Amino acid sequence: MKKSGIYIAIFLVVSLLLLPPKVVSQERISQKNVKHGASQVYVLPSLSAPAKDLHIRKLTEIDLTKPLGPEQFCDAGTSRVVTSQVGAYREAGEKNFSRFAIRFRIEHPGAPHLFVVHYPDDKERCAEVSTYSPSHLDMFNAHTGYLTGGEFPVTMRMMRLPLLVFPRVSEQGLVFTTWEQGKPVAASKVEVYEVEGGLPAAISHSCEYSASMKKRPEENGSIPKRLIGLYFEDPMLSHCFGVTKGPSVFADFDHTACNLTIYMRYVGFNVLFYPLAWYTGPLYSSQVEDTKKATASNRHPPERFVEILMERLDAIDAKFFGSIWLHSLPSLRETAVDDESKVQQGADTPLCMNKDGQLIKKTFHHFPPMFNPIHPKVKQQVLRLVDEILERYGDHPAFAGISLHLATPSLLWWGSLDVDYGDHTVSLFERETGIKVLASPTEPQRFTKRHQWLMKHVREKWIDWRCRKIYENIMVIAERVKRKRGDLKLVLAVYTPVGYCDLTPDDASAWDKYGRSVREYNRIVNGLDIAMFKNKKDIILTRTLYPADYRYCKATGSCTPSQLNLSREINFDASVTKWFDKPGACGINLHNRYFESSFGREHPLKCLWWGPMNWRASAVLPADRNFLELFAYWLSELDPAILTTGGFSVGTIGREDVLREFAVIFKQLPTTDWRDLPSLVEPVRGREWVGSQSRLLYLVNHKPHTIALTLSFDQPVHLKSLSSIDQLDASGNNIMLSFEPFQLRAFELTPHQATLISAQAKQHRGDMSSRK
Repeated sequence: MKKSGIYIAIFLVVSLLLLPPKVVSQERISQKNVKHGASQVYVLPSLSAPAKDLHIRKLTEIDLTKPLGPEQFCDAGTSRVVTSQVGAYREAGEKNFSRFAIRFRIEHPGAPHLFVVHYPDDKERCAEVSTYSPSHLDMFNAHTGYLTGGEFPVTMRMMRLPLLVFPRVSEQGLVFTTWEQGKPVAASKVEVYEVEGGLPAAISHSCEYSASMKKRPEENGSIPKRLIGLYFEDPMLSHCFGVTKGPSVFADFDHTACNLTIYMRYVGFNVLFYPLAWYTGPLYSSQVEDTKKATASNRHPPERFVEILMERLDAIDAKFFGSIWLHSLPSLRETAVDDESKVQQGADTPLCMNKDGQLIKKTFHHFPPMFNPIHPKVKQQVLRLVDEILERYGDHPAFAGISLHLATPSLLWWGSLDVDYGDHTVSLFERETGIKVLASPTEPQRFTKRHQWLMKHVREKWIDWRCRKIYENIMVIAERVKRKRGDLKLVLAVYTPVGYCDLTPDDASAWDKYGRSVREYNRIVNGLDIAMFKNKKDIILTRTLYPADYRYCKATGSCTPSQLNLSREINFDASVTKWFDKPGACGINLHNRYFESSFGREHPLKCLWWGPMNWRASAVLPADRNFLELFAYWLSELDPAILTTGGFSVGTIGREDVLREFAVIFKQLPTTDWRDLPSLVEPVRGREWVGSQSRLLYLVNHKPHTIALTLSFDQPVHLKSLSSIDQLDASGNNIMLSFEPFQLRAFELTPHQATLISAQAKQHRGDMSSRK
């Protein structure tokens, strides 16, 4: 007995030592909130306080119009110096993937730096600008670029692209690449600065109205505050924010998380959407799935990376949504019957069966799902993951909910009307509807015959039934989320139509075929009827749009002229507004198209100092204020509670100045009870909010030109800006305001009873008013 007791004690001690440490910040230690029972406590050091102001020290300047030696400059002999009315600059060759590169040094790796690229806005350009260094971890510090001309008016000025990065090593470089034939990249110079004393925080407000707002309970199930921030489609955080030793190193990942939160605090962001389950399985150390078999599970520490993120986000009062973006799961893939002959003989399988009688055994972007979303095994395993995520993370203050990433191959919906005609699905349809599908349950051709009969005789009933089954699945998840914590939300992040990776001919034809309606497209193709969720207060509907699709399609030549127009039109289509208009519980996600290529590996610049840039997936986006186009347009149209932007890399880099201006206002606005201001005239739109102690206005210019606006009231009024950046404080019956392209402005209005009776807008001379 004594020996048994010793062995048990040793086992317990060893087991406790092997348990992952509990992550807790110094603040939570001081608040005595550490739960008992954890074997170890990993205490995160306090997040550095924000600087009062931005202080930068110039390290070097590279003038690209001057002769530079091979130790500093590299190209294939195609670049040239151009002298124009905006000044002199270096321009790459006209062909796709014409490149030049520069090299420089920094003094303090790990500190935030600004690499400021000066470029001409004098004609249409499709230009990639990417960071480059000898360290492979440095690869995606900033993979970005700029789009000028085309759908936007040119300013005929030299512009700045300030790349805010956290470089790992002293040796640094930038590679400039032309992405569209005849639309070359250009730059006049690059200035390199080190940020000293840390990054400041974006200040939220300059008025005191917010104190009374906090006392007013939110209504209609709206989220507590508006959220604006970053979304990662891929788990790329470690590669973008400064990990130095490796993504799986525990303390090093915390360094990355600190850089992320410091960046978010600087821009004014207050939410992060990040994948917890991605492509083939969970990224965290799961007990219900084999994490080692999941794609990219080695990009974070195997334990506690989510807790680290949430602790850091909580320090800046930001929220976290865990995204579920799955094609497959190890437990499903390894146990699924995938022998078509056995399935034809009646074997049960969770795999989808298509209309041609073929099992779907693999999938990826643009292809139908592999797994049947209503098969019991699929439903069970999805719910086990949801429950595990909620159990592990649902009590953390920063955790705001779960986001279901609904792209074509997701195992959470049908993804195509061409699937599922398997035995389980059709037999369930027959039992629940009483409709007998006329195909023998044993004949080999029954799957094709089922599709033909259903499409011919009961197509609409079949589509409606599919929608109801997906609705039931999602509502079960929503109930689990709500049961865990009353303020948690379930986000339905809808990524179709058009084109998850890029626009395809099938996308374009389907958009026309289904009446150019987002609701009909998703109802028919994916089995998701958006209208069914309009009155579900704890479910947030989020529409994903692609700001750079138009230019990406032009650059790659992958679209016909009509498809090319569609790639831009879909971003402004009125049908989107109708079905996602859900006060306080709708969002817009701006997915930055990946300008993705292995051209650097296949055709390397031989003069590059540290070898070829093997892979690029850059967010090449509209330049300067034009970056805000869809932020401004959809705020004016939809009044969303959530605005996010992102994708593979941090596509906001280079746009922080204009985003700070927008974010500090947006996140202050109440989420519901806004009324349109009918007196406003295009292109300025706006709304008013009347509370118990405050009356607020927000106005947004949704066009790419500067506007002068005169507001006339029925009595003298006082307007005070809500922004610390835009410090308007004006009084009178008539108040003149100036709006930059795509600018958001918001004000507190007194007295309460004043009425806006008219507004006159005037476009500044020299601006172009058309949006192509």
